[in-house]
Amino acid sequence: MTLKTPSGKQALFISHYLENGRNGLQAAKSAGYKGSNRVLATTANRLLNKPHIRAAVDQEQKDIQESIRYSAEDKRRVLWNIAQAQETEKPHFSILAIAELNKMDGDLAAIKLKTKSEIKADFSVLEEARKRLENLKKDSKND
Repeated sequence: MTLKTPSGKQALFISHYLENGRNGLQAAKSAGYKGSNRVLATTANRLLNKPHIRAAVDQEQKDIQESIRYSAEDKRRVLWNIAQAQETEKPHFSILAIAELNKMDGDLAAIKLKTKSEIKADFSVLEEARKRLENLKKDSKND
């Protein structure tokens, strides 16, 4: 079964729908549909239930995701090229590029670990906050 192509106004609706976080009411308004918010919400719902509109939304979303994925692959390639090119002349840039690649891959091994004194300082801040909270609870019970 071949789906028909969305009309100009429907195509505008699809574009606005994806641009504004899938807000159908706002997309209908931006695409030029008229009426109260209730009417616009109904119009958006009606449009989104049409197979050719739903298919176009799904395809646009897929295209967006593919372009994002390609951008990530592109970034990896550029960072890797920097890492290799700067390895001997400017090793600091090479290290920075590799660190960025690691972040992109979720490898956070290079994160600085806190010292014992930094951890103690964090705990003292938490302890002070806990005491303030207890005092606030006591004060609210007394009121």
